[in-house]
Amino acid sequence: MVLMLIGGSALLAAGIALQVMTDLLCLPGDAIVKIVSEKLRWNFGKLKISFDVTLTTTAIVISLVSLSALRGVREGTVTACSASVERSWRSSCRACALQESSAT
Repeated sequence: MVLMLIGGSALLAAGIALQVMTDLLCLPGDAIVKIVSEKLRWNFGKLKISFDVTLTTTAIVISLVSLSALRGVREGTVTACSASVERSWRSSCRACALQESSAT
């Protein structure tokens, strides 16, 4: 099960990357992030992570408020969201370290 989760997440990430890089048809969630990032000249990766975390958090809150239980958000959603956040933090820390080393 864990291997299927990891494999599915990797295939999903590769599919999104190919859609965005080739300017072919995108899913609506990916397309809106791509359009906003192009219009505002923001980093696509960071905006996509923010969008995904916002949607996941919203789904959790709505589930808890309306059903008094966590339903519809399972381990795949949380794993993908947490992996994206971790990757973003890692790249931000790397950028900070580069700035500090170049300042000295």
